[in-house]
Amino acid sequence: MNWEALQGIAESVGAIGVIGSLVYLATQIRQNTRSVRAAASQDLLTSQSSILDFAKNSEYGAGVYDAFIRGDLTSLSSAERSSVRVVAVQLLRLFEQAYLQRRAGFLDDDVWHGWEHNMRIAAGTAGIAQGWSVLRPTVHPGFVELMETLGRTAAGTTADYLEHWESGSVVPGGTDQAGGGDGREATDALS
Repeated sequence: MNWEALQGIAESVGAIGVIGSLVYLATQIRQNTRSVRAAASQDLLTSQSSILDFAKNSEYGAGVYDAFIRGDLTSLSSAERSSVRVVAVQLLRLFEQAYLQRRAGFLDDDVWHGWEHNMRIAAGTAGIAQGWSVLRPTVHPGFVELMETLGRTAAGTTADYLEHWESGSVVPGGTDQAGGGDGREATDALS
C-alpha cells in the first residue's frame, strides 16, 4: 500500500466520523427541543395552578374568583375588587407568556389551542375586562390583537362556560361553542 491509498482510507474514515457526529448532534438537538417544549408547557401549568390555588385554598379566594368569573363586582368590597384586578393581571400575564412561547415555537398546536380556548373564555369575563384596561398598553402588540380577536367571539363561549360552571358539569374543551368552529379562528387570523 502506498501513502496515497492510506490517505484515501483516512479521509473516508474521517468523513464517516463527521457524518456520525452530525447524526448524533441532530438527535441531541431534537431531544433538547422536546425537553424545552415540555418545560415551557409545564411552567405555564405551574403558573396557572398557583393562580388557581388562590381560589381553591380559601373561602375568600373562592368568592373573589367566583365574582371574577361571573362579573358580579359591585357586591365586592374595595379589597375584593383589588384582588379581582390582581387575579386578572396575573391571568393576562400568564396568557401573554403562553402567546409569546407559542410565537417562539415552544408550544405545540394541541397545547396552544387549549390555552387559546381558556383565553377566549376569560376574554368574556368582567374580571379580565378590568385587568385588560390597565394592562393593554404594556403587553406585546400581537397579544393585544389576539385578545381583541378572542374578545369579539368570547360572549357565547363565556356564557356556555358560566352555564356549565353554575350546573357543576364539565365544560367541553377545545371547541368554540359560540361560533361552531374548532376554536382556532383567532390563531388562523394571526398566522
